[in-house]
Amino acid sequence: MNFRTRSVLSVMLVLLCVGSFATAQEKLPMELIGANASLDGAQQRTLDEFAKFWIDNMQSSADPQVSDARDNLISPLKHPSAGSVFKSAYSATLTRLLPDLLKNDRMLVRFNAMLCVPSLLDKSAINMIQSALRDTNPAIRYLAAQAAGKMGKNLQADDQMRILTLIQNSFVNEPDQVVVEQLLESMSLLTVPQARLTMLEALNMHADVHHGNPNLTLKADRDAMLTLLKDIVREQTDGKKIDFRVSKQFAVAACRFMIHCSRALDEDRVHSTMQAQYSGMIQDCVKILVYISTRPMGMEEKVLPQDDTRPNLQAQRWTAVRLRAEEWRKTLQDPPYNTALRDLAVPSRR
Repeated sequence: MNFRTRSVLSVMLVLLCVGSFATAQEKLPMELIGANASLDGAQQRTLDEFAKFWIDNMQSSADPQVSDARDNLISPLKHPSAGSVFKSAYSATLTRLLPDLLKNDRMLVRFNAMLCVPSLLDKSAINMIQSALRDTNPAIRYLAAQAAGKMGKNLQADDQMRILTLIQNSFVNEPDQVVVEQLLESMSLLTVPQARLTMLEALNMHADVHHGNPNLTLKADRDAMLTLLKDIVREQTDGKKIDFRVSKQFAVAACRFMIHCSRALDEDRVHSTMQAQYSGMIQDCVKILVYISTRPMGMEEKVLPQDDTRPNLQAQRWTAVRLRAEEWRKTLQDPPYNTALRDLAVPSRR
């Protein structure tokens, strides 16, 4: 065997060894993915090696390959044959190893790390959400806000309260409106009772923001309010009692948004492309006010403002709609609401 032949064989042997090592790291055996019994030490080491392999790839790969590495990292959790024990063990492994990615200088690495979080089952991932909500990049904060709702809704009450506190604190201080809207949506996904009051408080704060800038989208606010209305209707149908504070604050939020929308339209401060959103929000608010007043609050419909807003909305008679909103404001100051006028105020034109 000459020198050239020996050199070629040596190179091939090295490549085969490297290839075998990579394959061992790149794939998990199906019997491990389908595991429903406690993992032994060797199986846990296999999980650690697999996760570290793809996490290292996420950090070292060029930008176009980062998302591929992330897909490989998270795909075992989404495998149709994944067993409950495996999912729990692998989630715990990722929760332990992923936080280092949030310290990476590359935004794309942090971004892809946060895309993994909603798939995790370990409540320790709350710490990742907390860290990402403080990120300097709004895209990372948006994903953290999204993960807070998607993951939080499946957690126990104590952990949901932790999530709710994080969302509430971020909502107050968040400068980016897209992130604010996602935080609002995530609040609506949580199932602990306090989440409703916190979300309604946030909606009332957001009404003031909208009045300062009437061309911000109302989608997140409308979606949150309609989801809450749907839940309350279902609970009423099932014979459940609705918390008086929730009913009152929900009506206050609907009234304030109705006042804001009708006033902004009447003052010609809404761009033509946004008028349909504003008209739709007013109709939704009327629907909410009528339902809450007649059902949880037990009022007779004849004592409520009677004029139908729809013809005025269709004809763009904004002043008439604004007057209807003012009638609702007066209604909410009377029993059983007894709402203070200051709590129904909407900022003057800025």
